[in-house]
Amino acid sequence: MPPVSRWGRRRWAAGLTVGLALVGLWFLRSRPWPKDHGAPWGPWTFDPSVTEPLREFLQAEGDRETTQAGQGWRRGVALGLHSRDVDYDYGRLINEIAAHEADWIALVFNVFQRDGSASTMAPAMTLAEEERLLGRSIGQARRAGLRVLLFPLVLLDRPRGEEWRGSLAPDDLDRWFGAYTIHTLRWAGLARRTGAEGLCIGSELSSLERHEARWRELIEAARRVFDGEILYSANWDHYRAVPFWDALDAVGLAGYYELSRTPEPTLEDLLETWALEREAILDWRASVGLDLPVVFTEIGYANQDGTNMYPWDYTRRAPPDPAEQALCYDAFIRTWHGRPEFGGVFFYNWFGRADLNDPGYSPRGKPAAALIRLWFGY
Repeated sequence: MPPVSRWGRRRWAAGLTVGLALVGLWFLRSRPWPKDHGAPWGPWTFDPSVTEPLREFLQAEGDRETTQAGQGWRRGVALGLHSRDVDYDYGRLINEIAAHEADWIALVFNVFQRDGSASTMAPAMTLAEEERLLGRSIGQARRAGLRVLLFPLVLLDRPRGEEWRGSLAPDDLDRWFGAYTIHTLRWAGLARRTGAEGLCIGSELSSLERHEARWRELIEAARRVFDGEILYSANWDHYRAVPFWDALDAVGLAGYYELSRTPEPTLEDLLETWALEREAILDWRASVGLDLPVVFTEIGYANQDGTNMYPWDYTRRAPPDPAEQALCYDAFIRTWHGRPEFGGVFFYNWFGRADLNDPGYSPRGKPAAALIRLWFGY
């Protein structure tokens, strides 16, 4: 896909509170805040017609659920820690995720580098502030009964042209990997001290994945610090090129597949595409001799008409369509439910408004949330 579109899908976060005209301010490190617009706390309920077809499907599947990754699959939701205010309390959002029957949460946070050629990076805040924010959020998640995956993302302050984290070309490769390793070991140490269960050591860094020896050194160093699960999140169109899967605990995929070419798809349309993608993933997995579970480290759809065609493109602006958002969730669930190779999912991203008119990716307060709760609680 065009790199700018894939990288750009995250910029929607800025519009959560300041309006669509100010989308670009997030990259200037503004302070987005989720607002509920009076929506009730907890697991929202909708007309039974929203969930009943999926409920009937799950009931018909019956005992197939017992084969799904030995019942150990990750029922996960991602939460973007998007506020620049280190005192912002994510506790309510974390409790909502737990109330939707999740047992894992991915805490998504950012580290910035100047542009694609930069060889150093830094958090959006001081190191002490980052540690305080993550430590507090991890503690809240654990008290809510959730397992925690730390999920750092590399963002660019001043991207040139179509640059994004998937096309990084550092001027000094040794310096870049040295700096990134230092940050990764900080996060590994924090995960160990706070009791987090998982660490993602990279996400969609496609242009750098070919440096196999460097990644294996980084993974080995992280394992000396942290004994929990270590994942890598490959872009949906680049997982075959990752040469170090065997050093990890799962095949992690950011699964923003284009599901149809029509803005008015049927469930059958989406299931047909997902079936093809599923078989491609599983055939590749078998061909390279991997016995690792497949974990979707990101699956998300904007609350917009046509989101099934461009799930990766956050720059689109289309009328809200919570029914289509929910249809995309439904198709994913039906495709992967009960598969023994399936190791779980993290739906992206809970941070957002509990508002049917919110055009962002958050399922909060929308029919998609009811589908999450039904599946996770089944």
